[in-house]
Amino acid sequence: MTQAEPERRSPGSDGLTLDQGRGRVVALRVEDRRGVLQRVVNLLGRRGFGIATCSVGASSEPGVAAISLRVDVGAQAPEQVKRQLEKLIDVVSVDDVTEAGPVEWSSALVRLRPEAAERALGGLRAPVRGSLVRHQGDRAVAALGGPPEALAQALSGLGQEEEVEWVSSGPLVLLAQPAQQGPGWAPSLGGA
Repeated sequence: MTQAEPERRSPGSDGLTLDQGRGRVVALRVEDRRGVLQRVVNLLGRRGFGIATCSVGASSEPGVAAISLRVDVGAQAPEQVKRQLEKLIDVVSVDDVTEAGPVEWSSALVRLRPEAAERALGGLRAPVRGSLVRHQGDRAVAALGGPPEALAQALSGLGQEEEVEWVSSGPLVLLAQPAQQGPGWAPSLGGA
């Protein structure tokens, strides 16, 4: 007797969606130490926010990590995400950049047959970009990058290829211009 496969839900089937004005794009800067991501995720979950995507990485500031989130606020007021995150002691800054036109960029690694990799890379349309990063035996791995929606569309187009597997990151988020911090504010370039 075989054990039944667990039911897998398709994206969006759990009620988490970023349409209808409920989705927020949040850029956090946090102290780079153990447990901070867990505290951020736990706070959002306890407060009833859904996390659609989360990317974490280094920032240009020493000792500060960057977290990019796409959050479903549900029935709550959009500004509640920022207010709740600002309460965490490890948070250096929180910016809801949804309305500010942030630059968002996601990445994916795709494993497929070499001839399929050539077709996939040759068929990419701007703004998605890609390159072959490894060819070993009868498999190749390609790296793709682009705006989240365009990358998702490119990945869905790979579904017609045989034996394809991919993983993707949530988007990294950055404003093209720094957010204003008040009168007379200017960006710090470091140093004294």
